[in-house]
Amino acid sequence: MYVAIYILLGSAAFLGGLLASIGARRCQPWARCAFVLIALLGLGYGSLGLLEHYRASWDYPARAALDHYRTLVAGVAIGVFSVLVISGQFKLAMKTR
Repeated sequence: MYVAIYILLGSAAFLGGLLASIGARRCQPWARCAFVLIALLGLGYGSLGLLEHYRASWDYPARAALDHYRTLVAGVAIGVFSVLVISGQFKLAMKTR
């Protein structure tokens, strides 16, 4: 169950970030790079989530490191997204002509 959720979440974030960066032609270059970063972070979060399936066979330090890095990637993605929203670049990128 969790594997399907992580695959769906990772692929949706990856495709959404890439499509937003391609469609954001009128945005600043840093905003387009931020959309690509969101895509890569989503792909990384989904990949770390897939490792959750093998978590039971790992010792405690490995499980703690997995939790740490998964939380770190999610926090960075939330921070990048909030910067895009606050700066107004997200709204500009989502406008249609």
